[in-house]
Amino acid sequence: PVGDRLSFAGEATHEEFFATVHGAYLSGLRAADRILG
Repeated sequence: PVGDRLSFAGEATHEEFFATVHGAYLSGLRAADRILG
C-alpha cells in the first residue's frame, strides 16, 4: 500500500504466484484485508 489511501492488487503484485489467476485472487484478498482492516 501507499500511505492509507492507495493499494495495488493483481497477479503482478504477488510475491510467489505472479502471472497466475491464483496470484491475482490472493493479492485481491490481501488488498481487501488491508482496506477493511
